[in-house]
This record gives sequence, C-alpha cells and structure tokens, in this order.
Amino acid sequence: MTHSITTLASLTKPIAEQASKEAKSRLSKDDIQKNTIKEAVPVYDFRNAIDSLFDMVNVHYHACVGSGEIADFLARLKRNHTRLLGLTCRRAKPYDFEQYERALAAAEACYPKAEARLAQAKAKEAK
Repeated sequence: MTHSITTLASLTKPIAEQASKEAKSRLSKDDIQKNTIKEAVPVYDFRNAIDSLFDMVNVHYHACVGSGEIADFLARLKRNHTRLLGLTCRRAKPYDFEQYERALAAAEACYPKAEARLAQAKAKEAK
C-alpha cells in the first residue's frame, strides 16, 4: 500500500505551473539540442538574452587575456548561444527578431576567431 504525503506547499502551487514543470522534465535532450522545442519567454528576458550574447561577442571576447580566459569564454559563448537558440517570444517586435538573428550570426562568426586565438595563446604560453 502506497501513501502519498501532501504538503501545504504543493497545494498552493498553481496547477499550470506544476504541469509546465512536468512537461519540461519530459523533454528529451535531443529535442532541445535539435532546437525543435523553444521556450517562450517574456520580451524582457528575450531582449536580455540577445543583449547578453552581443556583449559577449563585442566586449568580453576582446577582454580575454590568456588561454584560460579564452577557453572559459568559449564555454560561456557556447552555453549562451545554445540558450538563445532555444528561446522565442510571442510579443517580440520584428526588430527584436532581427537582433536575434544578428546576435546568433555574430556568435557563430566568433567561434572560429576565438578558437584560433586560443590556439595562439596556448602556443605562446608553451614557449
């Protein structure tokens, strides 16, 4: 005989929130990586993610010194790029989607430059 314990906290959560969490937990990693399922976020969060990726490419990349920082930058760039790929926004303006495409293109263009720079930094440190 199984018993389930119901707590006050679980009773106060909205049903929609619980259903959303359950649906997200059932998503496979392949669906998320193939970008077949996008997370709808508020405009503020969508714009923040776009600005964050632009900042990484245009500011943080140029501030990296040494192979350790560049390697860390590449890991963060990949994480933020993947995160932005998985986002969408129902209320975003056409300009927001233009910026979305530009940010993704800038990040994709930054990968080979950062990898080449990392190789140079490692070679320089090895001397």
